[in-house]
Amino acid sequence: MLPERGQLRSGAPRPPCKMPQSPCLLNRLSEVQEENCSLHRQIKRLSGELEAKSVIIQQRLDDKIVSSTSQASALSTNQRSTSTTAAPLKSSDLFSGALGSVKSKLKLLESVALPGSQASSLSTSRELRGLKQLCEELMTRNIVLEQALEETLRKSEP
Repeated sequence: MLPERGQLRSGAPRPPCKMPQSPCLLNRLSEVQEENCSLHRQIKRLSGELEAKSVIIQQRLDDKIVSSTSQASALSTNQRSTSTTAAPLKSSDLFSGALGSVKSKLKLLESVALPGSQASSLSTSRELRGLKQLCEELMTRNIVLEQALEETLRKSEP
């Protein structure tokens, strides 16, 4: 039974629908809300796991950088004794190139979705490989910058 036309315009509440499908719709709505809550909990859990793994990866990268820096120092010391003339390098060019590379990788990381599907897992795997390559490039550029600095310091010594 539909409410009268005047009741709708006056803003009076509608009487509950007495159609046989109403309980089914309410049950389905309840199920959807439960699924929604479950998905939100799962997102929070996955976000926590992602954050924990990010911290671990960052620590490992920091450890690698520290060890590669000490190796680079040893390499630069060896190269200093056996070095011939090196081409002059502009450290600002190297730094801006490294910075641009880092910014582009960060933009790619921001566009990656949360893990959970095959496609996002593949994308995350690609991003990790890209980050590894970026770290290698940055370490190489760091070595080159150290060599350029040492060369500049040698030239400036009286």
